Amino acid sequence: TDLPLLTPAGSQITLGTVAKVSVTDGPVMLKSENARQSGWVYVDVRGRDLASVVADLRSAVAANIKLPPGASITYSGQFEFLERANARLKLVVPATLVIIFVLLYLIFARVDDVLLIMGTLPFALTGGVWFLYLLDFNLSVATGVGFIALAGVSTEFGVIMLLYLNRAWQSRVDAG
Repeated sequence: TDLPLLTPAGSQITLGTVAKVSVTDGPVMLKSENARQSGWVYVDVRGRDLASVVADLRSAVAANIKLPPGASITYSGQFEFLERANARLKLVVPATLVIIFVLLYLIFARVDDVLLIMGTLPFALTGGVWFLYLLDFNLSVATGVGFIALAGVSTEFGVIMLLYLNRAWQSRVDAG
């Protein structure tokens, strides 16, 4: 309270004359984000996927906590990154399938051959889902990227098999 302050007029007063200063219990530090005070709760998730944990947290908070006016709850951290990555994957996966379709059409110049190879993709991806289940992995960004790679490998294998079968058929017809 004895801290000296200078006024705009140049005179000197103490802090105790303009404010009441006392020591109280409270947070160690005030945090703010987007010009709003914030508090953080850290959650360490083990044995479950992050999206289902946040879904459970949201439903528990909505059922049990009444927020005062002006207060809000935001789920951030790894979950925020997961949401952004999922939004990107929603664009990347269809674009990847379209690119695969176009490239296959440029190779074979026949829609029926392309559809035959594209028809194998759901079977390969189903096998990937089975392995996720059997190995007790959770669906994540890494597994999403793995499924994109699986689609590429499955397509490559289909192309090799179709080229082999087409050449075998052609040699059989030529010999025939």
